[in-house]
Amino acid sequence: MEVGSGSKLRAVQCEKPANPQNGRAHYTSVSYNSVVIYECRFGFKLVGPSTRTCTSNKDWDGTEPTCEEIKCEDPGPFYNGYFEGRSYSLGSTVFFRCFEGMKMEGSRSATCLENGNWSNPIPKCLAPCIVPEMEMGNFTDYNPGSHVTHGQEVNITCEPRYAIIHNATPVSCNNGTWTHVPVCAPARCRQLPDKPKNGLVIAPKTDHGMKALFLCRDGYQLAGPNVTECYYGEWTVPSPICKESKWSRPHFVHGSTLLCSPPFFPFCFVYR
Repeated sequence: MEVGSGSKLRAVQCEKPANPQNGRAHYTSVSYNSVVIYECRFGFKLVGPSTRTCTSNKDWDGTEPTCEEIKCEDPGPFYNGYFEGRSYSLGSTVFFRCFEGMKMEGSRSATCLENGNWSNPIPKCLAPCIVPEMEMGNFTDYNPGSHVTHGQEVNITCEPRYAIIHNATPVSCNNGTWTHVPVCAPARCRQLPDKPKNGLVIAPKTDHGMKALFLCRDGYQLAGPNVTECYYGEWTVPSPICKESKWSRPHFVHGSTLLCSPPFFPFCFVYR
């Protein structure tokens, strides 16, 4: 209360609160301790206090709020693509488009929400891969220089007598880069040469150009070449035969015993 003229008491009153631009001030009284509530129109957000109280000084406490338009920030850089729709106000929608040949991963549009954020993140526009030329091989169903979409898998085919080494097939396109590119090299022999009966075969590797050696057990000798070579996936010489050596057992010569057996061969001893 305050003292007026003629010593009469009058109630404390504040001025009527003004409506903020693009908003409203709601109140039922402007007397002491009355409260005013502020709100904004759709598409605008309140900046400042949402309520104010009438004080004994006949002023509303705090500061007068404002209503600012709700806008989302620029969606940001969009590589290998572009936006359609440039309004970033509340409820506005932008559409994402990739350049020709690119593959989109993510949502094709986003809407500006009341919290000032976009409903979806920016998608990715992923580049295709270019099919390279290969020596003694090719990308199945694709010619050199053609394009393969991101994420697609492609098999590799080698020319006859050649095979893929080191890396497996298929290969995948990953945003313009192949996960790997296999190499077609002369085919390796799939297994060792057949071991001759009563003998063995020795080979360090079965790659193209590698040699294998045939050996016979004591008392046997090779009938045929003792070396073969892996040539484009095939052994050049078939496995030989290990024949029993005629010097492997004692022989009788004119009533005498002739012994010609390893490791004494070619020296022979005669026992009478």
